[in-house]
Amino acid sequence: MPRIYSVVVTYEPDRILLSRLLEALGPQVTGGIVVNNGINLPLTDAYLLQIGFSAIHLQSNTGVATALNTGFEWAESQGADFVVTFDQDSEPAYDMVSSLLENYKLLVASGKKVGAVGPQQIDRRTGERTAFIAPISGRRDRVFPAEGTTVEVDHLITSGCMVPLEAWKECGKVQMRCSSTMLTLSGVFGSVMEDGIFLEQLMPNCNIR
Repeated sequence: MPRIYSVVVTYEPDRILLSRLLEALGPQVTGGIVVNNGINLPLTDAYLLQIGFSAIHLQSNTGVATALNTGFEWAESQGADFVVTFDQDSEPAYDMVSSLLENYKLLVASGKKVGAVGPQQIDRRTGERTAFIAPISGRRDRVFPAEGTTVEVDHLITSGCMVPLEAWKECGKVQMRCSSTMLTLSGVFGSVMEDGIFLEQLMPNCNIR
């Protein structure tokens, strides 16, 4: 079985939202790390260990990209095959990670080189689903693919983004663009499933170019 580790980046997180995320995520992954970009973390190390997580305290706001790269380096030291990244205010569906892995395998079997795969965002309060931005070149638009399909997209948000560790090693460190993280490697795919990643508030799409 692939070794899938999660990296959760926090900055002054809400205790209830963070614990809800970690408890939903813990059973789906091999292990995980909370990279705390601030001074305060409202969950104890003992609690984190009980649900399969550790913590790295950076003591200052180093930025999302730096925190993610710190998490990737930790995951590499644990022997990870994949890393799935999260912000502090989201919650994965109970089968999100396994669904992403299955879609990754199907894409690779079809000859695609996959840099990352991620789910569609769903607003927890309204049930609204956000669009993906596609295609990756030429005139880009907001698209809503059918359930059960994948589409190559312009970018993915941090939450629910599953990256093969070899892709991170090949392309270098995580970079930032707009409000989303991305790797400088082609092959970023959005996956549409019955339930995806639940957010307290939908993230805005980057400007279409």
